[in-house]
Amino acid sequence: MQSYLSDVEKFLCRVTRAKLRQIIKYFSLNGLDTENNPVVPDTTKTVLSKSTILETRQNYQRQCHRGLALRVWLNDEKNLTTNTCLCPPSYYGDQCQYENQRVSLTIKFQALSDSWSTSFAIVISLIDNSKERIIHSYEQFTYLSSQDCKIKFNIYLLYLTRPKDLTKNYAIHIDFYEKFSLMYRGSLLYPIKFSFLPVQRL
Repeated sequence: MQSYLSDVEKFLCRVTRAKLRQIIKYFSLNGLDTENNPVVPDTTKTVLSKSTILETRQNYQRQCHRGLALRVWLNDEKNLTTNTCLCPPSYYGDQCQYENQRVSLTIKFQALSDSWSTSFAIVISLIDNSKERIIHSYEQFTYLSSQDCKIKFNIYLLYLTRPKDLTKNYAIHIDFYEKFSLMYRGSLLYPIKFSFLPVQRL
């Protein structure tokens, strides 16, 4: 797994990969010798019809659009449950039906040759231009050039309010620190142009 993924994103990746492995079955006819491999009759019976499977998939898609459907046990003794949706960062709502206004940032770092073995703590923040410079959201991760130099980091930064305040200008603020000494190494500030767009891709 990539080091920049959150625990929730790592969990979702594992769950969706496991489901894909169960659904997709690969087979090959190369090297199949019918004399050495006798055909065994299939004694299993199909329990679900194709229409039932399609109906179940459609209900799942309607229930959680872009999210992951979960059943939550409220009371184990009374067997009370409820269905809910676990939404990805780019969507929200009880069925993940609304798209979040956000900044989608793809960034790649490169350290100078004298810093290849230095671990950096990098903090990327979405801020506004008010006097308080309010941090709307941030991501923090560790970067080691000898290990992460070819990695492109994909980060979603969300606004504090829905919808975002269109009277403000926003920017991406990046701070670099040495991981172990916490010595400040520098900052970058990228203003976000066209803030009227619901999704900014930088």
